[in-house]
Amino acid sequence: MIATYQVNDRFQLPRLPGVYYFLDRSLKTLYVGKATSLRARVGSYWLRPLDGRLTAMLPRIDQIRIHTTDTALEALILEANEIQRLNPPINV
Repeated sequence: MIATYQVNDRFQLPRLPGVYYFLDRSLKTLYVGKATSLRARVGSYWLRPLDGRLTAMLPRIDQIRIHTTDTALEALILEANEIQRLNPPINV
């Protein structure tokens, strides 16, 4: 399942494995990550200290797109493929 959420709705994300995409206002992908629990992982960005590039990214995030998977392994593979395909500026 693929769905898009506003940043303020990040605590409504499912507690499922998958890949998340942080999008800016122009819907450009800033960052791609994987999670065993999308809600916990995405929410953690606003709860903990981050390095400089991630801290600078937070105010730019307008939407969060998720792609749920059946397993964490599927999420790992999808994340790697999506980073290669999209080449997001924050992923290094």
